[in-house]
Amino acid sequence: MLRAGEIDMMAAFGLVLSTAVPAASIHASGFAFKTYGQVWDAMDGALGGFVKQSILRNGYVLVGPMWDNGSGK
Repeated sequence: MLRAGEIDMMAAFGLVLSTAVPAASIHASGFAFKTYGQVWDAMDGALGGFVKQSILRNGYVLVGPMWDNGSGK
């Protein structure tokens, strides 16, 4: 609905957003991170920057930081 212009805003989980922006699913890669600390170090650093830029390049607008959707153990 967002792509079709039926709604203006949504909180998109990375796996849902990954249908348009594949990089958005990276945080959900099983066993890629051992702890939440590792997840946030990565998502607040260069990896997160890459994901955010990928989202922006696809015409979406980011509001606020990335949310925790069950990454890590």
